[in-house]
This record gives sequence, C-alpha cells and structure tokens, in this order.
Amino acid sequence: FEAGSLWTGRTYPESVPGKVELVASPHYQGKQCLRMEYDFTTTDETRAVYADYKREIGTPKAVSVWVYGDGKGHWLRGSFRDKAGQVHDVDFTDYVNWDHYWARCTAVLPAGIQGPITWQEFHLVQHRPEVKSAGVIFLDEFEGIY
Repeated sequence: FEAGSLWTGRTYPESVPGKVELVASPHYQGKQCLRMEYDFTTTDETRAVYADYKREIGTPKAVSVWVYGDGKGHWLRGSFRDKAGQVHDVDFTDYVNWDHYWARCTAVLPAGIQGPITWQEFHLVQHRPEVKSAGVIFLDEFEGIY
C-alpha cells in the first residue's frame, strides 16, 4: 500500500456513496494503509465498494491482507486474473465482524491456477437487503503466500 498511484476506487451500484484512499493512520506496517469508506444504506440491492489495483504478483498459493475492521459484518473478497486472462474471485472473510483492531485475513487461490497472476481488486460487499450501514475499514500489508 506504499505505491499510492496504483489504487483507484469505485462503487456498485454507482449511486452507492464510497471512496478509496491511502492514509497514514491507522497503518499496520509501513507508512500508509488503504482506507475503504462505504455507505450501504441507500439501496436494497447488492452493494459494494471496490479498491482496484492491477499488479502482477507471481503465482502464490494464497494471499493475505491485514484488515482493521469496523464490526459491521460485511463480506471481504478479492479478484485476480490468471495467465489465460480468466478472472477469479476469492473470499477473505464472510463477515468483517471485528471492531477497531487489526486481523490477518487469508484467501486460498484455486488449485491449478496458471500464473503469473495479476491482482485486480479488493471489494467489500453487502448482499443482504436488511443489512444497512455505513463505515470504514482499512487494509494493509497485502502479500502473496508462496
């Protein structure tokens, strides 16, 4: 998360308020972390905030990221593109249910993936219409596990 120019943000649907930015605190390691702000109160549709990052990371067996949670219980996922160009989604956690502390989340990549892979994005998702909240989570120390 030290390479700031590589990160961009977006939301789904586009009308959902949210943003992604690098900030100095509360970083886990290094000088900054990624702040993902969202407002999932505006619709009953599936809602998401995306942190886009296109970078080749080799051929790991898994990836991990440290997450400073807000306790709101949203789903944290990621996407990558394999050597053949196929996009794959992976799950870090079904519920970011810890509040105001860092936790390491790991996603195992599917077996047999042809690398090198290009990491595409992190996305925080809420698909349950009855769960409405706004908040912020922070990500830091993204790494491949080889």
